[in-house]
Amino acid sequence: QGEVKVSEFEEARTIADVVEKLKQNKPVVVAAKLSENFYKNKGVILLKDSLSTGKKLDAHSLGHAFLAVGLIELPEKLKESEGNFCIVIANSWGKGWGAGGYSC
Repeated sequence: QGEVKVSEFEEARTIADVVEKLKQNKPVVVAAKLSENFYKNKGVILLKDSLSTGKKLDAHSLGHAFLAVGLIELPEKLKESEGNFCIVIANSWGKGWGAGGYSC
């Protein structure tokens, strides 16, 4: 009903830690600076399209929290530039953001 109670938590300080938690089906709260392509995406945010972080954007760009909820292994052609996995995130900006409120 729109509320969550955290009864315990574990830290994940590196991308490897986040991937490990997600492989264990544990969601991870992420805090990050945002790039322009975070704002206007259709469900995929690529590293190669990350042009700026925080410069001509709103206050969210300097630090925003969202929830990492899963992993998708990337196709071989993207692994060199984007890494092995796409981290599926849920954002609080509603269903109009990304693909129904989610992005990868």
